[in-house]
Amino acid sequence: MKLRINDAITLQEARQRKKNEVEGKPRNNKVITKANLGRLLFPTHKGRAPLVRMSNLIKGVPTFQPQWVHTICKQCKVDPNFLFGIKSEHDKEFKKLK
Repeated sequence: MKLRINDAITLQEARQRKKNEVEGKPRNNKVITKANLGRLLFPTHKGRAPLVRMSNLIKGVPTFQPQWVHTICKQCKVDPNFLFGIKSEHDKEFKKLK
């Protein structure tokens, strides 16, 4: 199953950039990245391994851990329905970015 991780990251980046503009903070302040998310999901891996594992997860790894879904949703501030491609309240917000 392929999760919409890239879409979730893109949505969170757009939200954070808008918030940073309003607050007058640097443009890249507190923006979630694949590497940061990889370090949260795979804390025991070192070097580039978390990023490689994240890339594999984005491509559609056959298995994943349920707690990964919780972590991704929490960090990207989306619900699991959005992540799994099921109709979600976040879809309208995401479509506005395109």
